[in-house]
Amino acid sequence: MSHLQFPRRDRTPLIYTVFFLIPLCSYLFGARLHLPAVAIALVLPQIAAAAWMMAWPGAILASLTSILGWYSMALLGRMPFGEVDTISVTVGTAIALAFGGLVNRLQTTIEMAHTAAGTDSLTGLLNRSGFCDQISHELNRGKRQGSGLAIAFIDCDNFKLFNDSHGHLDGDELLIATGRRLRQSLRSYDSVARMGGDEFALLLPEITPEHSDIVARRVHDQLRAMARDAGWQVTFSMGMVVFPYPRSVDEMLRKADEAMYDVKHTGKDNFQFRVDNSPSAIPENSPSHPT
Repeated sequence: MSHLQFPRRDRTPLIYTVFFLIPLCSYLFGARLHLPAVAIALVLPQIAAAAWMMAWPGAILASLTSILGWYSMALLGRMPFGEVDTISVTVGTAIALAFGGLVNRLQTTIEMAHTAAGTDSLTGLLNRSGFCDQISHELNRGKRQGSGLAIAFIDCDNFKLFNDSHGHLDGDELLIATGRRLRQSLRSYDSVARMGGDEFALLLPEITPEHSDIVARRVHDQLRAMARDAGWQVTFSMGMVVFPYPRSVDEMLRKADEAMYDVKHTGKDNFQFRVDNSPSAIPENSPSHPT
C-alpha cells in the first residue's frame, strides 16, 4: 500500500446518535411545535455529521430520516396525513440534501489535499512527509497490537551517471519503474515511498525478522531483474532494519539509512538486513512523529 491513509468517516457510535436526533428534531420542533425554521436549523448539523462520516449516502439517509420525523404525528395516528406541512418537509429536505452535498465535497477536497501533500508527483508513491505519517500510524497501531515493523532504504547506484548519459526522461522512467516494481514485490498493506532523488523507502508492518530477511532478498532480486531486463546499467543498494520495539521515527529512518550506506560503502549492488533489539526509548504517551 503506497497511498497515505487518511483517517476519515469512522462509523463510531456517534452516527447512531445522529440518526436518532434528526427525526427527533423534525418531530418535536416541526410536526409538534410547528417551528419549521428551528427544526431545519437543528437538523443541519446532524446532516453535516452524517455526510462527514458516511459520505453522500449518509447525507441522503439522514435527509430521509428527517422526513420520517415530519410525518411521525400522522404515522402515529395523531393527525391526518393531509395536515402535514408538506412545504416545510420539501424545503427542509432540499436544504438538507444541498448542505450534505456541500459537506461531502468539502471532505473530499480536504482528503485530496492531504493525499497530495504526502504524495510524490512523479511516481505516485508516498513522499518523505507522507512516509513519516504512515510510520507514525503504524507505530500507534503496533503499540496496541504488540507488533513490530521493518523499514528499508534503497538507493539506485550510479543514478546520476545514468541520468547524465541517458537523459532526464529515461531517468524518470527508471524511477517510475522502480517504484512500480517495489509495489509489486510487497504486500498490499506495506508502504513504498520516494524519499527524494533516487532514494526509496519501504515500511513493512507486522513482520518477523525471519520474514524480513526473505523480503529483503526478494525485493533486491526483483530490482536487479528489472534493470537487467530493461538493459539499464544500474544496481541497487538496500538496507533493512527490523524494529521489534517502537522507536522514534527519526531514529528508525536514521538506522535504516545507515544500513543502506554500509552497503554502498562495501561495494554496492547488495542488501543488508539488521534487527534492532534495543528496548524502546519512547515513553508510552510521547509522540512518535518527528517534530
